[in-house]
Amino acid sequence: MVSKEAIVANEKGLRARSATEVAKKSVCYKSKISINFNGRKANAKSIMNIISLGIFNKAKITVEASGDDEELAVEELVKLVQVV
Repeated sequence: MVSKEAIVANEKGLRARSATEVAKKSVCYKSKISINFNGRKANAKSIMNIISLGIFNKAKITVEASGDDEELAVEELVKLVQVV
């Protein structure tokens, strides 16, 4: 399992549009990927699960992955949330 913290760059946080981008990127990987925020965990491959976390601008999240491509998945998703 690999995990890394990131600060959300989007001024609206991870809402519909940015959550969609994260979920679309996540489904490209075989690994199980989750986003952790305020003690809650969501499947990063699900738009609704991401939105349900209520992640706001400049929030610190943890991206976590477990599987064959876990390192690449975490690195790419951290990069994405820091720019979308």
